[in-house]
Amino acid sequence: MLDKLGFDHWADYYEKTVSEAEASNRYPFAGYDSLLAMICERIAPNHTILDAGVGTGTLAKKLYDVGNPVTAFDFSTKMVDAAKEKMPNAHIFEWDLAKGMPSAQLDSQFDAIICTYVLHHFTTQEKVTLIEQMCEYLTTSGCLYIGDISFMTAEHLETCKQAHLNSWDHDEFYFVEQTIYPMLTEKYNVQYEQISHCGGLYIVSLK
Repeated sequence: MLDKLGFDHWADYYEKTVSEAEASNRYPFAGYDSLLAMICERIAPNHTILDAGVGTGTLAKKLYDVGNPVTAFDFSTKMVDAAKEKMPNAHIFEWDLAKGMPSAQLDSQFDAIICTYVLHHFTTQEKVTLIEQMCEYLTTSGCLYIGDISFMTAEHLETCKQAHLNSWDHDEFYFVEQTIYPMLTEKYNVQYEQISHCGGLYIVSLK
Protein backbone atom coordinates (compact mmCIF):
# COMPACT_ATOMS: atom_id res chain seq x y z
CA MET A 1 0.00 0.00 0.00
CA LEU A 2 1.37 3.40 -0.96
CA ASP A 3 2.03 5.98 1.74
CA LYS A 4 1.86 9.77 1.36
CA LEU A 5 5.29 9.90 -0.31
CA GLY A 6 4.26 7.12 -2.68
CA PHE A 7 1.15 9.05 -3.76
CA ASP A 8 3.25 12.20 -4.21
CA HIS A 9 5.48 10.25 -6.61
CA TRP A 10 2.43 8.75 -8.34
CA ALA A 11 0.74 12.12 -8.86
CA ASP A 12 2.61 12.89 -12.09
CA TYR A 13 1.40 9.75 -13.88
CA TYR A 14 -1.70 8.79 -11.86
CA GLU A 15 -4.13 9.75 -14.61
CA LYS A 16 -2.15 7.79 -17.21
CA THR A 17 -2.18 4.70 -14.97
CA VAL A 18 -5.93 4.94 -14.52
CA SER A 19 -6.58 5.58 -18.21
CA GLU A 20 -4.54 2.56 -19.33
CA ALA A 21 -6.29 0.22 -16.88
CA GLU A 22 -9.70 1.60 -17.84
CA ALA A 23 -9.00 1.21 -21.56
CA SER A 24 -8.06 -2.45 -21.16
CA ASN A 25 -10.90 -3.19 -18.68
CA ARG A 26 -8.27 -4.20 -16.16
CA TYR A 27 -8.26 -4.37 -12.36
CA PRO A 28 -8.30 -2.13 -10.42
CA PHE A 29 -9.69 0.68 -12.60
CA ALA A 30 -12.03 -1.13 -14.99
CA GLY A 31 -15.22 0.93 -15.30
CA TYR A 32 -13.57 4.07 -13.90
CA ASP A 33 -14.87 6.47 -16.57
CA SER A 34 -18.39 5.03 -16.43
CA LEU A 35 -18.43 5.30 -12.66
CA LEU A 36 -17.38 8.96 -12.71
CA ALA A 37 -19.94 9.72 -15.44
CA MET A 38 -22.72 8.14 -13.38
CA ILE A 39 -21.83 10.35 -10.40
CA CYS A 40 -21.79 13.49 -12.55
CA GLU A 41 -25.19 12.62 -14.04
CA ARG A 42 -26.73 12.49 -10.58
CA ILE A 43 -25.42 15.82 -9.27
CA ALA A 44 -27.26 18.96 -10.34
CA PRO A 45 -25.47 22.22 -11.18
CA ASN A 46 -24.99 24.69 -8.32
CA HIS A 47 -24.95 21.94 -5.71
CA THR A 48 -22.21 22.30 -3.14
CA ILE A 49 -19.61 19.54 -3.43
CA LEU A 50 -17.13 18.02 -0.99
CA ASP A 51 -14.55 15.68 -2.52
CA ALA A 52 -13.00 13.51 0.19
CA GLY A 53 -9.78 12.31 -1.40
CA VAL A 54 -9.72 14.53 -4.49
CA GLY A 55 -6.54 13.06 -5.99
CA THR A 56 -5.53 15.06 -9.05
CA GLY A 57 -9.07 16.41 -9.36
CA THR A 58 -10.39 14.42 -12.32
CA LEU A 59 -13.95 14.03 -11.01
CA ALA A 60 -14.18 17.28 -9.05
CA LYS A 61 -13.09 19.26 -12.14
CA LYS A 62 -16.03 17.89 -14.13
CA LEU A 63 -18.42 19.18 -11.45
CA TYR A 64 -16.50 22.43 -10.99
CA ASP A 65 -16.72 23.19 -14.70
CA VAL A 66 -20.54 23.18 -14.65
CA GLY A 67 -20.80 25.61 -11.76
CA ASN A 68 -20.71 23.49 -8.64
CA PRO A 69 -18.83 25.10 -5.73
CA VAL A 70 -16.12 22.60 -4.74
CA THR A 71 -14.40 21.94 -1.42
CA ALA A 72 -11.85 19.14 -1.48
CA PHE A 73 -8.94 17.56 0.31
CA ASP A 74 -6.29 14.89 -0.14
CA PHE A 75 -3.32 13.67 1.89
CA SER A 76 -0.89 13.95 -1.03
CA THR A 77 0.72 17.38 -1.37
CA LYS A 78 1.40 16.92 -5.07
CA MET A 79 -2.14 15.74 -5.80
CA VAL A 80 -3.54 18.73 -3.92
CA ASP A 81 -1.31 20.99 -6.02
CA ALA A 82 -2.55 19.32 -9.23
CA ALA A 83 -6.19 19.72 -8.17
CA LYS A 84 -5.66 23.39 -7.25
CA GLU A 85 -4.19 24.07 -10.66
CA LYS A 86 -7.29 22.61 -12.33
CA MET A 87 -9.74 24.40 -10.00
CA PRO A 88 -8.24 27.73 -8.91
CA ASN A 89 -11.44 28.97 -7.28
CA ALA A 90 -12.14 25.83 -5.26
CA HIS A 91 -11.26 25.41 -1.60
CA ILE A 92 -8.71 22.59 -1.63
CA PHE A 93 -6.45 21.63 1.24
CA GLU A 94 -4.23 18.86 2.54
CA TRP A 95 -5.75 16.38 5.00
CA ASP A 96 -5.32 12.69 5.81
CA LEU A 97 -8.68 10.91 6.02
CA ALA A 98 -7.06 8.40 8.38
CA LYS A 99 -7.51 11.13 11.02
CA GLY A 100 -11.25 11.27 10.35
CA MET A 101 -13.06 14.15 8.71
CA PRO A 102 -11.37 17.58 8.86
CA SER A 103 -13.99 19.25 11.06
CA ALA A 104 -11.91 22.40 11.63
CA GLN A 105 -11.87 23.04 7.86
CA LEU A 106 -15.55 22.35 7.24
CA ASP A 107 -18.08 24.91 8.43
CA SER A 108 -21.06 23.94 6.27
CA GLN A 109 -23.02 21.00 4.93
CA PHE A 110 -22.91 19.80 1.35
CA ASP A 111 -25.47 18.77 -1.24
CA ALA A 112 -23.13 16.04 -2.47
CA ILE A 113 -20.06 14.37 -1.01
CA ILE A 114 -17.93 12.33 -3.40
CA CYS A 115 -15.32 9.80 -2.38
CA THR A 116 -13.77 7.78 -5.20
CA TYR A 117 -11.06 5.13 -4.97
CA VAL A 118 -10.14 6.16 -1.43
CA LEU A 119 -11.92 3.95 1.09
CA HIS A 120 -10.30 0.71 -0.09
CA HIS A 121 -7.34 1.75 2.07
CA PHE A 122 -9.53 1.25 5.18
CA THR A 123 -10.96 -1.86 6.84
CA THR A 124 -14.69 -2.51 6.64
CA GLN A 125 -15.32 -1.10 10.12
CA GLU A 126 -13.16 1.94 9.35
CA LYS A 127 -15.17 2.43 6.15
CA VAL A 128 -18.42 2.44 8.14
CA THR A 129 -17.03 4.93 10.66
CA LEU A 130 -15.84 7.28 7.91
CA ILE A 131 -19.14 6.98 6.03
CA GLU A 132 -20.98 7.92 9.21
CA GLN A 133 -18.70 10.93 9.68
CA MET A 134 -19.18 12.01 6.06
CA CYS A 135 -22.95 11.77 6.34
CA GLU A 136 -22.86 14.30 9.18
CA TYR A 137 -21.89 16.87 6.54
CA LEU A 138 -24.79 16.13 4.18
CA THR A 139 -27.76 18.43 3.79
CA THR A 140 -31.07 16.71 4.54
CA SER A 141 -31.56 15.98 0.82
CA GLY A 142 -27.87 15.37 0.09
CA CYS A 143 -26.14 12.20 -1.06
CA LEU A 144 -22.77 10.58 -0.48
CA TYR A 145 -21.37 8.98 -3.66
CA ILE A 146 -18.73 6.31 -3.13
CA GLY A 147 -17.10 4.89 -6.22
CA ASP A 148 -14.47 2.26 -5.54
CA ILE A 149 -13.10 -1.21 -6.10
CA SER A 150 -16.10 -3.27 -5.09
CA PHE A 151 -17.76 -6.65 -5.53
CA MET A 152 -21.26 -7.98 -4.97
CA THR A 153 -20.04 -10.97 -2.97
CA ALA A 154 -16.89 -12.40 -1.44
CA GLU A 155 -16.94 -15.03 -4.18
CA HIS A 156 -16.81 -12.34 -6.86
CA LEU A 157 -13.87 -10.73 -5.08
CA GLU A 158 -12.03 -14.04 -4.95
CA THR A 159 -12.64 -14.66 -8.65
CA CYS A 160 -11.16 -11.29 -9.51
CA LYS A 161 -8.22 -11.88 -7.18
CA GLN A 162 -7.36 -15.21 -8.78
CA ALA A 163 -7.54 -13.63 -12.24
CA HIS A 164 -5.14 -10.84 -11.24
CA LEU A 165 -2.78 -12.46 -8.75
CA ASN A 166 0.29 -10.85 -10.32
CA SER A 167 -1.07 -7.33 -9.78
CA TRP A 168 -3.35 -7.84 -6.78
CA ASP A 169 -2.73 -5.48 -3.85
CA HIS A 170 -2.97 -7.65 -0.74
CA ASP A 171 -2.70 -4.64 1.59
CA GLU A 172 -5.99 -3.10 0.47
CA PHE A 173 -9.52 -3.77 1.74
CA TYR A 174 -12.12 -3.89 -1.00
CA PHE A 175 -15.84 -3.29 -0.67
CA VAL A 176 -18.10 -6.34 -0.65
CA GLU A 177 -21.72 -5.24 -1.02
CA GLN A 178 -23.20 -8.22 0.84
CA THR A 179 -21.00 -7.37 3.85
CA ILE A 180 -21.21 -3.58 4.10
CA TYR A 181 -24.81 -3.07 2.96
CA PRO A 182 -26.42 -4.43 6.16
CA MET A 183 -23.97 -2.42 8.27
CA LEU A 184 -25.31 0.82 6.78
CA THR A 185 -29.00 0.33 6.10
CA GLU A 186 -30.20 0.76 9.70
CA LYS A 187 -29.20 4.43 9.56
CA TYR A 188 -29.12 5.24 5.86
CA ASN A 189 -30.75 4.66 2.51
CA VAL A 190 -28.21 2.79 0.40
CA GLN A 191 -28.23 2.06 -3.32
CA TYR A 192 -25.56 -0.01 -5.03
CA GLU A 193 -24.71 -0.61 -8.66
CA GLN A 194 -21.97 -2.87 -9.98
CA ILE A 195 -20.26 -0.93 -12.78
CA SER A 196 -17.56 -3.39 -13.86
CA HIS A 197 -16.09 -6.69 -12.71
CA CYS A 198 -14.15 -4.78 -10.02
CA GLY A 199 -15.87 -1.44 -9.56
CA GLY A 200 -19.13 -0.27 -8.04
CA LEU A 201 -21.06 2.82 -6.96
CA TYR A 202 -22.70 3.29 -3.55
CA ILE A 203 -25.18 6.13 -3.06
CA VAL A 204 -25.87 6.84 0.60
CA SER A 205 -28.50 9.29 1.87
CA LEU A 206 -30.12 10.15 5.18
CA LYS A 207 -33.30 8.37 6.21
